[in-house]
Amino acid sequence: PKYLKQLHEATRAGKIEMQVVPDIARNARLSPDHGSLLVDGESFDLVFLCTGVTISPLSQPLFQQIRSDFGVPVVGNFPRLTPALRWLSDADVFVLGCNAMLEIGPGCLNLMGAMRGARLVAESLHQLMWRPRQGKC
Repeated sequence: PKYLKQLHEATRAGKIEMQVVPDIARNARLSPDHGSLLVDGESFDLVFLCTGVTISPLSQPLFQQIRSDFGVPVVGNFPRLTPALRWLSDADVFVLGCNAMLEIGPGCLNLMGAMRGARLVAESLHQLMWRPRQGKC
């Protein structure tokens, strides 16, 4: 996708930094002001949490904190998502993989479901990444 090429170009140009943090849900906490995510003490402005293997997201500390701090809706032990796979319609928290089962259905566990979820989130991320910034330039 076009936005992915632009991300890689921005990384090569030194405009952004991309890091892969395995098992981020166990290592991450929201900052006290909710302005960033702290991973092992390091602050990040924007974090993408990709698919995982835990079918019980609410057992993960990050999911528990998001649920507690934002009062996000759940059904049983699964996040109740918007059709765009956002956990809240006005927040940039997306859920993919088996944890998106209530929106994607049983196909979320296979490659077709992963592709469908990725497409939905990619469309939202494209809009999010290229919208005009408010406040700072």
